[in-house]
Amino acid sequence: PSNKQTKKKTSILTLKHPWQNNCDHNIWLASSLKLTRNLEKFYFPAKLDRNKRQQILTLIEKHIANSKKFKSPNFLLAENLSPHEKEFLSEHFLCSEGFFQAHTGEGFLIDKTSAILGTINIRNHLQLTTLNTDENLESAWKQLTCLETELEKNMSFAFSKRFGFLTADPQQCGTAFHASLLLHLPALRLEQTFDNFTEELKKESVTTKSLHGDEVHF
Repeated sequence: PSNKQTKKKTSILTLKHPWQNNCDHNIWLASSLKLTRNLEKFYFPAKLDRNKRQQILTLIEKHIANSKKFKSPNFLLAENLSPHEKEFLSEHFLCSEGFFQAHTGEGFLIDKTSAILGTINIRNHLQLTTLNTDENLESAWKQLTCLETELEKNMSFAFSKRFGFLTADPQQCGTAFHASLLLHLPALRLEQTFDNFTEELKKESVTTKSLHGDEVHF
């Protein structure tokens, strides 16, 4: 097939549904694990000119394409995606941040399992996200660290002995690792019992927030 046909076939709109192999669950469980890394000797993306952004895009794409840990990665340039596709991508991977502002010099990498996302030059040089829906956080963490270890063989990540891995947001420095555990609970909303549910959780010192970080009320 031609390149045009291949791109159409691998469109993000054809990504596998995260729960399609776990349809026996009564509650849709999901875990989103993220590692943020930046390359040495480069400014953070907000301070880079177009040529430097392109250099980082090419470098990361090359090493991910050659990595045995990524399964047939599909590389997408942000400027080639429609607003609808960017929204779909953000929702598919349960990202708390949207990609509407992604533009020239930024890109995405998705492996064929539709469970691993790499974002390039969006706030940080590289963020690796793995979406897990089978209640196996250890497996998801191992998968993520294997990807990072593989890339680190060919790329040097910005690291400080005092602050750990460096990121565009000082609060995320250190391990630069973030884990989110999510539940999709439409029945509670339909039965109008969500507020009662969250009040009970407060007794256990558990707070509930929406995907985008806001407190949840119905």
